[in-house]
Amino acid sequence: KNERKERKIRKHRKRRESVAQQLKDLHFRVISKLEWLEMKQLYKSMQKEQMRILKEEDKKARQAKSGNVREDKKFITNCLVKVTCSGEQEVTGAMLKDVCSKYGNVAYVDFENGWKEGYVRYSESGSVDKLIDADEILGGVTFSSLPEEDERAYFLKTQAARKQHYMSRRKRKRTRGQDKIISKAIQRSQEEKPSVPSSSSSQVTHIRFPDSDEET
Repeated sequence: KNERKERKIRKHRKRRESVAQQLKDLHFRVISKLEWLEMKQLYKSMQKEQMRILKEEDKKARQAKSGNVREDKKFITNCLVKVTCSGEQEVTGAMLKDVCSKYGNVAYVDFENGWKEGYVRYSESGSVDKLIDADEILGGVTFSSLPEEDERAYFLKTQAARKQHYMSRRKRKRTRGQDKIISKAIQRSQEEKPSVPSSSSSQVTHIRFPDSDEET
């Protein structure tokens, strides 16, 4: 019984020492209200200065990316080929690209398996004439050029679809003010240090005080 009692006493003593050490590590400090208000004002000043720096960094980042903004492509004539399939052989977009690539740089193949008609767009003018002059044969596939009016109509149609797709990807929850700047700063820091794993313990909490110094 005495040994059991001693073990119980040692267990409670160790627990009290552990709690005392945890309280000691918290570094609680009692200060006056005036000193607290001064420290709060200093913290708010530091927040404003840091926010100013973040705004400048965000402005520089947007200026650096301005050269990579998606711009509308310029219309180029004589770069679009109409594809018509009349045979029984199955034609794929990869097959069309392989054939058309012999005569120029293929920018896009607007064709899906099973289609009877489609388009192949070159990145430069003149490749269409080379393809048609070569009289390329591909299992019931006919390549034909288009008049400039049809090429322009196709160009405007694809540009409209491209813009709609781009804008749909931009639709997301919007943030404003400090939340927007802070989220962008966190995103840039994560991009600069991709090898650092993110965890709940490593996240920074941004403390905000009301503009008024009145205590509730």
